[in-house]
Amino acid sequence: MQSGIYGGSTPLESDIWKSIKKKDIPRSIRGFLWKCLHGCYKIGDFWMRTCPLCGETETMQHILLDCPNSIILDTVWPLVRQLWSKRETSCPLISFGSILGAGLADFRHKGKRLLGKNRLFQILVLESAHLIWKIRCPQQMGARYQHPLKFDRLQTDTKRYGSKALKIETVSETWKGLLMNEENLPETWIWKSGVLVGIPPHCPPGRRSGFLDEAGSPTLP
Repeated sequence: MQSGIYGGSTPLESDIWKSIKKKDIPRSIRGFLWKCLHGCYKIGDFWMRTCPLCGETETMQHILLDCPNSIILDTVWPLVRQLWSKRETSCPLISFGSILGAGLADFRHKGKRLLGKNRLFQILVLESAHLIWKIRCPQQMGARYQHPLKFDRLQTDTKRYGSKALKIETVSETWKGLLMNEENLPETWIWKSGVLVGIPPHCPPGRRSGFLDEAGSPTLP
């Protein structure tokens, strides 16, 4: 693992186990991480599975990061780096270890922990890795997808979660600099539907460019 992501030290295995229980990690991703750590998926040397794209041993690391012939990898991770660069100057190298330990990200500036940056890294890395797995594993494709911004917003509901609710300031700090038309959003944008996150897609000539809102519906800028 890269110690720079974790405040200058390499996290303990026991800390990684604890991190996947965090309430701000969706249950489906917690299950995915748990199975990865337990080696539950029928891939790798034990199952004698080879990658159908390149013929190499089909480990989880190979599926998520290493396959040289995967169009999915050539699409997802560059988009992660592009989105990260909208706010940060450099993107850490994504490894299998940093995926499993994303919940322990501990970026700091002059000793102060950067909560928004840490949560953004966790969200981008875990959502992307889980998406790659779901695309790679057809039986997972029917699973319902919930946009991470919507997941964050729902967790700010104090009536439902009480003292365990996510602070509005934490959500704002996490997504700062990544929202479409951010300078014109009202202060109460967290409770507004249709707030967009991401990068304008590249459409084929002759098609209108649009965006997807957090419900997955196309919205024209």
